[in-house]
Amino acid sequence: LTLKKRRADYSVSMDLGVGSVGSNVATDAATNILGIGKKYKSFATASFNNIGINNSPFDYFAYNPNFEQLKESGLLAVKYIPDTYFNTNIDAKRSNVNNAFFGSYNAVFKIGKRLSIKSNLYYLNDKIRAHQLNVASNNINGQEFKTSDQNTIIKKPTQMRGDLEAKYNISNKSLLEYAVQYKDERINTKNNVLQNNTNTFNTSLATKDNYFKQTLTYTTKISERKAIQLLAKHTLSEAPQNISYSPAVFDPVTYLSNTQSSGYKKEHLIFMANLLGSRSKGKYMLTTGTDFRNIKFFSDLTGELNNNTTSVNGFQNKF
Repeated sequence: LTLKKRRADYSVSMDLGVGSVGSNVATDAATNILGIGKKYKSFATASFNNIGINNSPFDYFAYNPNFEQLKESGLLAVKYIPDTYFNTNIDAKRSNVNNAFFGSYNAVFKIGKRLSIKSNLYYLNDKIRAHQLNVASNNINGQEFKTSDQNTIIKKPTQMRGDLEAKYNISNKSLLEYAVQYKDERINTKNNVLQNNTNTFNTSLATKDNYFKQTLTYTTKISERKAIQLLAKHTLSEAPQNISYSPAVFDPVTYLSNTQSSGYKKEHLIFMANLLGSRSKGKYMLTTGTDFRNIKFFSDLTGELNNNTTSVNGFQNKF
């Protein structure tokens, strides 16, 4: 593909679908923008739908982890209070009642002959709802009675994320790379259970997930078949959570409600030196390095009565 100097080519595509689901208006809209220049390439997308389609790489409906989450699971803070995921026997497109907006912007810049920069930006805002009703009819000794559980769930996830990667060719045999990533995720989930149309139980879970990672890599060839690579990586992951129960599940005679707090923080500082080589029958890598870890966790259970909060049980752990 050959482009004229000082010119960039842009192309735009848009899709719009409108219909109805019961008395609600169903919408599926998306737009894509592609930009190509001699030293610049970009791709942007934005979409909105309320018909159960997930256009993002993040799954808040069933929590199926993507490849990147599986690969970096050892660096991420643990969320000890599990969030609600929607388990259904129907296809997710038929059961996911959402209100999802997703946008992303990806760009590659070529600055001179030696420096290139790649950036990715993501934004996701969704509102997932579910309403489940289970009714059981019992007949014992000629007497019939019914029991029911009515469960209403509303989950509101929001995520902002940015990635930046820079590569600089120091010489024909040496390469310097720097990559940085930041993620800010917030999830609010409310769950209401109505038993037998009389007893009500409510939970409200607030989860924050902040993740910062930066990596500096230097690679140089020492011969035609060998190279040395030096790597430094720093990661910081925090996942504070709070879930409230009403009525209280701990000592309901004394307290009207309970709140369970959980905070996990994990920090890594990694230094590595690699010797990379190849032979006629294969490739090899020798690695040495060190990994400093700083892990903190705290937990606190409180009881609330008449706007007064009392700590029931709490502890801190440092590793």
